[in-house]
Amino acid sequence: MFCGKCGVENENGAKFCKGCGAPLSSENTAKENNGATVESNAAKANVGIKASLGPAIEKAKSLPKWTLAAIPAAVIALIVLICVLVNSGKTIDLNDYLIVEFSGYDGYGKARVDIDWDAIEKKYGSKAKFTSEVKKKFGDWFEGESPIEVLSECVYVELDKTSKLSNGDEVKIKFEFDEDFNVAKYLNLKLKYKDTSKKVEGLKEVGKFDAFVKLNIEYSGVAPFAYMNLSYTGTELPDYAFECETRSELKNGDKIKITINEEYIINCIEQFGVAPQEMEKEYTVSGLQSFLTKVSDLDEAIKNKLKSKAEEYYNAKNRDEDEEELKSLEYVGECLLTPKSESFWGSTSNYLYLVYKVTIRNHYESYDQENVYYWYARFSNVLIDEDGKIECTADSLREPDDYVNIKSGVYSWFWEHSWSYYGYETIDALYKAVITNNADSYSGDSNIK
Repeated sequence: MFCGKCGVENENGAKFCKGCGAPLSSENTAKENNGATVESNAAKANVGIKASLGPAIEKAKSLPKWTLAAIPAAVIALIVLICVLVNSGKTIDLNDYLIVEFSGYDGYGKARVDIDWDAIEKKYGSKAKFTSEVKKKFGDWFEGESPIEVLSECVYVELDKTSKLSNGDEVKIKFEFDEDFNVAKYLNLKLKYKDTSKKVEGLKEVGKFDAFVKLNIEYSGVAPFAYMNLSYTGTELPDYAFECETRSELKNGDKIKITINEEYIINCIEQFGVAPQEMEKEYTVSGLQSFLTKVSDLDEAIKNKLKSKAEEYYNAKNRDEDEEELKSLEYVGECLLTPKSESFWGSTSNYLYLVYKVTIRNHYESYDQENVYYWYARFSNVLIDEDGKIECTADSLREPDDYVNIKSGVYSWFWEHSWSYYGYETIDALYKAVITNNADSYSGDSNIK
């Protein structure tokens, strides 16, 4: 017999409800439908839930008789509802306890995610119990431990992205569980969860500044082995925050991309509230002097200056005017040597040879004849700037170490009278000494036929 007021089940024949104390009568008893009494498992639910169903039962009694046929289905649905309500007391929806926090500045924001286990402990701590399977599997390992605390160590939640976030970004949230601890088997709790996502918001706006305007670039050395020095005059970043692929072996026209290391941006933002408006910038190397590498780069004006130095040097040499007469010093052309390997680039990085055909009259007693030989003036470390200006020092001028010997055929006592000059008997001999003999280590360039 059920109380029509509160819905509590009483013994048949009882006069007063043991739940609410209201008088019981046959009108309060659940009616039979087609000769069968409806019994519900909901009557076995907790008293509080049953009591809340009393008004619904009273309302059902006032329904027309033709609706009574639908009561069994309604009662079954009610049973399912009660079961759900009873079980929901031990089902934890983890999504309800997610804590997702965003901090920092727009474009450089950070995110963290956690589960509010304190709130879960407060709500479910008294209901959570270990099952007998825990004892079988782990023995006394978890004795005295809080089931919720153990659960918190077996459930993990993570984000697909935690840094460099901007307002409006979506971060994905994923749940993971310890495979060694089967929650459904070892706890009298059920977990409900669903991987989800959250939109980034609340990040502060960051100011922008031009970091490269305060970056000083200086070049040292000579192309193609010049190098670059960087220095930052601002306070927002250190010098070493600026990086590039290479700072050495540079020449005019090289393109260099300088980037700012992102590791230093966060500190810049946190300290100054600003970030660079550009993270990289391309520079073109310019203003370097280069070692002369092609004789075609030697313009006529510079070549004439070098020729003047060479001819002045040759004419300054002492000669015996009674036996020698310079008939002509004819310019032939240039040869240039540049190292093939970097190991040869050092204090001397190129050699420029200005080549002459020398015609000289030699006369002694019965000998009187004009002779020809080839001579050069060698300059080292010849530099050229962006405007084509050549630069070298006069003290770098050298003449050949080899020499030619002109014999007169006239003997005096026991020796033949002769003249010796630094140089080579033929242009081929000079070319071989300068270009061919140095081919292993130097690249040769020449306009001499």
